[in-house]
Amino acid sequence: MRKIPYELRDVFTDRALAGNALAVFVEADELDGAIMQALARETNLSESAFIIRAESASADARIRIFTPTMELPFAGHPTLGAAFVLAARRRQDAINLETGRGLVSLRLRHRAGRASFRMDEPAVATDRTLRHRVRRGWRAGRTRR
Repeated sequence: MRKIPYELRDVFTDRALAGNALAVFVEADELDGAIMQALARETNLSESAFIIRAESASADARIRIFTPTMELPFAGHPTLGAAFVLAARRRQDAINLETGRGLVSLRLRHRAGRASFRMDEPAVATDRTLRHRVRRGWRAGRTRR
């Protein structure tokens, strides 16, 4: 079996082993959706992000986001975590990512020895089901009660 490189990151924290854990697969171009889903199921984290080549010239990369059971068009913590990994590898302070909901622009800020991102969320997708879920208060990663 070939090696599939990834980084395990903690998002929304300033220390290890806290925050939201995220697996970021950094060289995922050759992986199909079924393999991505299997890897997300194997990591068993709330989400895993897969960085692949961008389709748009205005994006640095494209990300696909998977939970252990399904693919998501967009979620905040995997988008931020993937952007942080990509920014560090490319030594960039601004990253544009394609997501299933559109282009997301992120800018890295350094203050008092800490790094943070400002993220402009994409516009709501035109998919009827997604619009319906957003109107009902659905958010990625939460289950309805």
